[in-house]
Amino acid sequence: GNVVGIASPNWFGLIQFLIFGILDLDSFLLLAILVLLISILIFTYIFNFRFISIHIFLFLVFLIIFGFIIRYFLVTFFFHQQFDGITNELGMFIYNFLNLALLQVVSLILFNVQNNLGTATQRFRVVGANGE
Repeated sequence: GNVVGIASPNWFGLIQFLIFGILDLDSFLLLAILVLLISILIFTYIFNFRFISIHIFLFLVFLIIFGFIIRYFLVTFFFHQQFDGITNELGMFIYNFLNLALLQVVSLILFNVQNNLGTATQRFRVVGANGE
C-alpha cells in the first residue's frame, strides 16, 4: 500500500515529497568523504601522524557539518524552480527556530498571560468551614 495517502487524484504523496539530488550527487559525496576519512585515519595510524590526523579529522567534520547546512544553496538547485507554492523548508525551519528563540509563543505558554482574567491577588484565598 501507500505510505502517504490523501483524498485527491494525487495519491502518490510520498513520491512527490522525495527529492533526489541527482545532479550534485549528495549521497555519493558523503560516501566519498567517509571513505576518505577512513583511509586518512588508517594512513595516519600506520605512519603515526597523530597531530596531522586530528587536524584533518576536525577539518572533515567541519566540512560535513557545513555541507549539511548549505546543501540547499547549491548551484544545481538554483535552476530547479517550483511555482506551485511549495515553501522553502530551510527558511521555515529558521523562522520557527528564531520564533522559538525569541520567546514570542513560549512566553504565552510559560507565563500563561493570555486570557488570564482573574483577580490581582490570588494568594490570600481561604475556604472557611461554614461559608454561608
